[in-house]
Amino acid sequence: MAHDFNREQPVKGAQAYFMHQIMQGYNDDTCIHILKQIVPAMKPGHSKLVVCDLILSNRDAHWLTTTLDLELMQVLASRSRTESEFRKIDEAAGLKISGIYKHPQGYDSVIEAVLP
Repeated sequence: MAHDFNREQPVKGAQAYFMHQIMQGYNDDTCIHILKQIVPAMKPGHSKLVVCDLILSNRDAHWLTTTLDLELMQVLASRSRTESEFRKIDEAAGLKISGIYKHPQGYDSVIEAVLP
């Protein structure tokens, strides 16, 4: 279900909330604000936030993902983040990353976050 992510998530206690390639378009403060709109709707021990986005490796990033990141910067004035940057944003919003799943030949990764 689509919703305005500048307002609190209206669906309460869902098992999963899903965001696809949202974070790369915004700065850290805006991303934290967006995540904080979902946190009050989440039910501890039940709800998960699932984020599908490009994650750059903290070191020795693959040439393809760094090229995509450069294209994002040039064309859309946005950027990808590293795993540690995603962890920092989630923590600031009151979430804990419980898993990061990557396919060796894929571009996007899946981040699973829960209430601590």
